[in-house]
Amino acid sequence: MRGKKSGLETQARKENPYLLDVSGDTVHMVSNAAQALMSPFSTEVENFCSDVYYDIEKSPKKKEIFSEFQSLLHLPSKSLTN
Repeated sequence: MRGKKSGLETQARKENPYLLDVSGDTVHMVSNAAQALMSPFSTEVENFCSDVYYDIEKSPKKKEIFSEFQSLLHLPSKSLTN
């Protein structure tokens, strides 16, 4: 797959000479892309998600609304405490 003459990367580069990099496994490539995408946000997204989670977790009324929301969207019922 990575041969210098007939490997996948060599053939892909013949068709697209501007191809930047074909290396590593898919999981690491997706992880690196996600990390690069989220880096400008620092921990703001994580903090927001954490705030929403704890806001719902501490409120029985909000838990009920969350459960109704899942039901309306025909989603499997998930508990926030699991």
